[in-house]
Amino acid sequence: MPAVDLKKPERYPALVRMLEIALGPNRNSWPVDVALAMPVEMIESWLLVLLNPDCPELPLFSEARQALPRLYYGANLRPS
Repeated sequence: MPAVDLKKPERYPALVRMLEIALGPNRNSWPVDVALAMPVEMIESWLLVLLNPDCPELPLFSEARQALPRLYYGANLRPS
């Protein structure tokens, strides 16, 4: 993860706390089923770091069609 994100508190526990405050601590009594999702880019970066813990800090790209990710990954990157 980028150094900036390492300084931030973890998101998942904060989301769970927010849901428990809003809907109660017992998930079985919640009036709706809830699913929490993580951005694909975050999951991809975790996998890359797990495969190579010594890799340099990964760049953040929000869209494949932007110039920087195309330069980083190469011209064959398909735009989303």
